[in-house]
Amino acid sequence: MFRSGIKGDKIKVFLLPNGDNVLAQDSESELIKLPHPKSGQLVLFLTVKKEEEKSQLFEVNQYKAEPSSWFIDDMVKSDGSMNIVTKYDPLYVLLPFFERCSSDKFHIVDQLVDCEHAETVISSLQDKQLEKICDSTTSGSFIAYKYNEQKTLTWLKAKVEQVVKMLDTTCIYNPEEGGDDVVESEKENKLRCAWGMISEYLSDGLKEKLRVNLKISVKRKKSVGNGDENCKKAKVTASEDYSTKSSLQSPKPSKPLSRAAKALQKIDKKGMKSISSFFKPK
Repeated sequence: MFRSGIKGDKIKVFLLPNGDNVLAQDSESELIKLPHPKSGQLVLFLTVKKEEEKSQLFEVNQYKAEPSSWFIDDMVKSDGSMNIVTKYDPLYVLLPFFERCSSDKFHIVDQLVDCEHAETVISSLQDKQLEKICDSTTSGSFIAYKYNEQKTLTWLKAKVEQVVKMLDTTCIYNPEEGGDDVVESEKENKLRCAWGMISEYLSDGLKEKLRVNLKISVKRKKSVGNGDENCKKAKVTASEDYSTKSSLQSPKPSKPLSRAAKALQKIDKKGMKSISSFFKPK
């Protein structure tokens, strides 16, 4: 139950993952905004911290069908949107920072990641997780990292393969229509679909390098030549003259006369004035 006085539109609806203890009593949850790894725009994330455990990072995506609303207890929420919470790999958030500093130098991750809530993201990393995309070196009590593109592509390839397995066991996969595109096998199409889903979190440059690494062909439309050969324009001429009003209108079928109209036709109208004559100026 909600406390009295609260309005329906003040309530936000969240769909939480099962089994991650997001709402456990000994956990602290917070909504934060982080730069999206592809666009750089600030988007919503959820962090969950349990006692003596590392933080967990969750992505928040809003889904809204039009028209829609929620009925909650005795209240109506006119905004029928739903915030879908899914577990998120923090490496996606950190990856753009390493890409921009890809050089032969090693960096301390705390100094490299320049965004609000950077400490929260870094604290959600598992042990040695950064080594999936970086080389590391130790200097005293500090660990420094250098971006490794080949390691990153290997890590992303494994992500794509996980999505392909998911597509094999669920009903959400919908193969593309043939049309003018190059025909692909179902296996190739699933690989392309999985690559596209993972690429939603990658820069354009890394997306293209991952495509090459996965040996996915560039999907091209069939060539239509220079236009004259395959797409000739036909000269259209009118077979009839439609400029006059009479040719545009088809003759209306005559309606059968009523009994009163037939009786009126039999009356001798000689010497009778028409109705319009009463309205002429005298």
